[in-house]
Amino acid sequence: MPTTYSVLAVPPRNYQGAIGTATTYAVNVIRSGDTSAALDVPWQASNTSNTIGADFVGGVFPSGSIHFNPGQTSAQINVRVAGGNL
Repeated sequence: MPTTYSVLAVPPRNYQGAIGTATTYAVNVIRSGDTSAALDVPWQASNTSNTIGADFVGGVFPSGSIHFNPGQTSAQINVRVAGGNL
């Protein structure tokens, strides 16, 4: 059975804080199928309807790699969102 992944923001909807602040969003990544091997999975936030790089701390879309140990079925990514006028 191939390995598959699903992504779930927790909570599914947050709001940007005030200008000059940052809010951390927790994103759960769920792995299913063959989980017998360790695996590194690259990730990157991308442009959606109203999202731009400046919405994130550092002014760029965040990216990284998430590591799964053998048998591990979930891991968490933390994304820092810059405060704005919303």
